[in-house]
Amino acid sequence: MHPPIIFEPNPRPQEIDRLGEGINTFSVPAVGPSKRVYLTYFVKDEAGEILAGVHGNMDWGWLYISALWVDESLRGTGLGRALMRRAEEAAVDQGCTHAYLQTMSYQAPDFYTKLGYAVFAELEDIPPPHRCIFFRKRLGN
Repeated sequence: MHPPIIFEPNPRPQEIDRLGEGINTFSVPAVGPSKRVYLTYFVKDEAGEILAGVHGNMDWGWLYISALWVDESLRGTGLGRALMRRAEEAAVDQGCTHAYLQTMSYQAPDFYTKLGYAVFAELEDIPPPHRCIFFRKRLGN
């Protein structure tokens, strides 16, 4: 018999952290400790307001891009491409050989394809009728 399962609609951050700690403790014997390094680049205006940025992390030779955003007024200027290039170059400098990310069908799949990313998985109807698309790319070519 196990302890009761309790629904928690508003977990505290430290409770969520405990789940990650448990997973890491389990995983270390198989893959070694994580050496995750975070990577963030911003473009700001004169007042310090963020106009664009890219955020991700590097671990086990992979760059994961978790966010790329460019203000609508700057889209189409090459800034998104420049941010991605900067992140990829930094990842290669840190020994990464691959990158991956996800985007939605209504966001930027064509943009990532133009940058050399290839689709490796898709989830349909998330939310209907859209798709969540997963991309990967070999770095340092």
